[in-house]
Amino acid sequence: MKNYLLFTFLLFSAVNIRATHIVGGSLNATQTGPNTYTITAKIFRDCCSSCTAMPVSLTIGIYDLVTNNTVQTVTLSNPVLSSVALGDSCFNPQTICIQEGIFTLPNVSIANNPNGYYLQTELYARNNAIDNILDPGNTGAAFYTEIPNPALAGMNTTPQFGNFPSDGYFCTNNPNFFDLNATEPDGDSLVYSLTSPLASNLASNGTTPAPYSSVTWLNPYSLNDIVG
Repeated sequence: MKNYLLFTFLLFSAVNIRATHIVGGSLNATQTGPNTYTITAKIFRDCCSSCTAMPVSLTIGIYDLVTNNTVQTVTLSNPVLSSVALGDSCFNPQTICIQEGIFTLPNVSIANNPNGYYLQTELYARNNAIDNILDPGNTGAAFYTEIPNPALAGMNTTPQFGNFPSDGYFCTNNPNFFDLNATEPDGDSLVYSLTSPLASNLASNGTTPAPYSSVTWLNPYSLNDIVG
């Protein structure tokens, strides 16, 4: 079964880190019964004391994949918080802290629908230290995933990422290899690709139906030259 998961993450390439906002995340759904799912969102932010706090709840919209009609909204709250320390001699400061918030809601009932569904949430706004997109501090982030008709045979679960890679950064002229640790519980194939991140439709946290626009790359950056 073809499922999609949008995951955005920060590739550190600057030495002046002054972030205050969301730096990435993922959204997925695990089918646990014929019409029952567990929805999980992972959100990443800088964990400095002066940075914007992790949201205490997320609103997830469930939409018809063909008509974009809103089917239902659910709220994920009480995130489990942890921190990941990034660091290497190739950049300063040599220790950067990323806070991960895992939001989970089990036993979400989703009716059969031949069109299938997509799930979406959006957070406002992005990290002010981002150098490759226009006005990141006023550009929200949209997280999106699709699920097929729950009536289809078998359990259909979206791809899921593991822990945030502690070596998930790049420095100029320093090649790096890191494992995104994605799994596909259904045994379907996984394909990685780089895409333009989705911007939010709101100037606040929430959810809206498609369509979603991409961020605006700041010249000379582009999808073909993301980090220069």
